Amino acid sequence: MTTMQKFRAYALENPMELDVAMCEVYTILAQDVDQFTMFDGGSHKGWHAHRMLQIENCAKVYAVEADPSIGNILVDNLTKWHTEDTPKLHIVRKALQDQASTTSIPWLSSHSHVGRSSIQSKNTDSPSIWSTHQDVQYRDDVSVPATTIDLILEADKRPLPFVKLDLEGADFLALRGASDTLKNARPVIAFENSDKAPGVHGYTLDDVSDYFNSHSYVPLDYTGQPLHKDTWFEFYEAWTVPIEKLAQTQQLISAAINKRIS
Repeated sequence: MTTMQKFRAYALENPMELDVAMCEVYTILAQDVDQFTMFDGGSHKGWHAHRMLQIENCAKVYAVEADPSIGNILVDNLTKWHTEDTPKLHIVRKALQDQASTTSIPWLSSHSHVGRSSIQSKNTDSPSIWSTHQDVQYRDDVSVPATTIDLILEADKRPLPFVKLDLEGADFLALRGASDTLKNARPVIAFENSDKAPGVHGYTLDDVSDYFNSHSYVPLDYTGQPLHKDTWFEFYEAWTVPIEKLAQTQQLISAAINKRIS
């Protein structure tokens, strides 16, 4: 078995370990950085934002969650967990996408699977990556406020070691709305890697590859190996890393993965 095959089997039995491993990686990435920002896109109930806030020298965490229902839980959790006089937490209740001029966007809010809420695509045959799953049920049509990563971070000039995205198929849209952030801040990024996302949102793997190349980013599978067309969708989570941070990040990812499957 390949390392990815071993890890995939492990992750299916221990799904929360994906988040724990990611946390280990971004904690080390940030440990020698002073007064930095972290970004949690698709914050859900705040698991990662909570841990980002606890990293030494963290100055700001953006916890972004568009779903109206889960957003209420996020606010309750994070305001209960973090009550410092000078708040480091900034909760953004908007959908991440790629157009700075878009201020509102159709949203699919699931009442059956709260973690599967997402932007509603313009593809009427497949409006989300969960369209073929009849057990995923949605509330009535709703629109939510929308923004881009670049707009959120426009005035924040602190170092940005890490961006986490979990956007139920809309991750590449959010990354296209982060061009300035990738160019200037150079964060390591973890993103959801759905094989259905290109068809749902109308792009190709060439589009993704070209975008990363244009910013000197290297896409990696979750075990830290470079992604290629024939391996791109072997696993549903992935990384993309500035080329100048590639060796260090691969070492951190490898250490986090190998301690779980060796």
